[in-house]
Amino acid sequence: MRSLSMFALLLSFAFVAPAQAQSVPGFCQKYAHKPQYLRTLSVLAKRMQYTETQLCTLPRLADIYITDTVLLNREQQPVPHIWITLHYSENSCQYYFRANDGFLTKSNCYNTW
Repeated sequence: MRSLSMFALLLSFAFVAPAQAQSVPGFCQKYAHKPQYLRTLSVLAKRMQYTETQLCTLPRLADIYITDTVLLNREQQPVPHIWITLHYSENSCQYYFRANDGFLTKSNCYNTW
């Protein structure tokens, strides 16, 4: 009976994970396996006055890049962050969110030409 329960559990993961990945649109789909990245993208979308779908499918976007990074605070202590870069055709904008609470600590845009 225990092996049947385990099989059913594994089978449910096989069908749920692809369904979740398909529900994430556009440039954000590659991050469907990282819930914390998707939550941070949602925070950024709200700050930019977009829905998550709008941000992930913006026609003027060339790509969205997200990774973990560490920034130093004023006391020079390392603080884990999530770094999101929105790449457009002529510029890119970077956003740094504290990993523990999703607070935007730093942002900047730069010309890519």
